[in-house]
Amino acid sequence: MKTWMFNSWLEDNNENIDLFKHHGYLIGSFINPEAVKSLTGDNNSYSVSEEEFEAASQMVHESILKEQAKEKEEVKPARRRRKKIS
Repeated sequence: MKTWMFNSWLEDNNENIDLFKHHGYLIGSFINPEAVKSLTGDNNSYSVSEEEFEAASQMVHESILKEQAKEKEEVKPARRRRKKIS
């Protein structure tokens, strides 16, 4: 059990270290983005045409509207039962 607790503690600390590392990358990217790219090895760049971007934005907008409509249908006010007064 102590080994399991130690491994759990170690994994939590590793997650905190990764969090601090990525936070440092974020802050450093404002000062020197090229250095951060070289550190992370992230040299990928993505580009899309204006039409593709608009189509993707429209799809996201439509899916949000569908979800909102579905939520409105699902939420119905609770019906109250009236007590008979004798």
